[in-house]
Amino acid sequence: MLTGPLRLFLCLCGLAVAASLIAHAWPESAAAALTRLRDGDLERAERVQLLARVAAAAGTDGVPSLAAAGAAIALGDADGYARVCAGRPLPFATAPDAATLSAAAVGDRAVETLLVAMAAEAAGERARARAGYERAAASARLYAMPFAQRLAVDGGARVRD
Repeated sequence: MLTGPLRLFLCLCGLAVAASLIAHAWPESAAAALTRLRDGDLERAERVQLLARVAAAAGTDGVPSLAAAGAAIALGDADGYARVCAGRPLPFATAPDAATLSAAAVGDRAVETLLVAMAAEAAGERARARAGYERAAASARLYAMPFAQRLAVDGGARVRD
């Protein structure tokens, strides 16, 4: 027989489980997904899901196009990256500031290294871009990111003397 306090306890437990399931199943905005990616500490499957949401929301839902490009790089999505870049080799026309680059890196150091090298290229700093692309290629190799590695190698070829 269930006593009053036991019934109350079981109801509270049921409510906690239901709230957790609803929160997990409820789709969050792409801007919230971007914030969670920047904060880090996500499991691989959850990270991939959030990256896909950010990459798909380029320029909408509070997601800057540069962040969508960073998410596409992290996912290895060449088509998504090309869509954001609209035929340009870089995801921006002029070099953004360091804070913007860091925010667009979606919590991924390899992506941030690549974006910093791209910004140096856009600013006309060929030596800094060349060194950055070399670091980005090494990071991409280390983290098994073939698309990011290809972008770094291609960028390095553009800034060679």
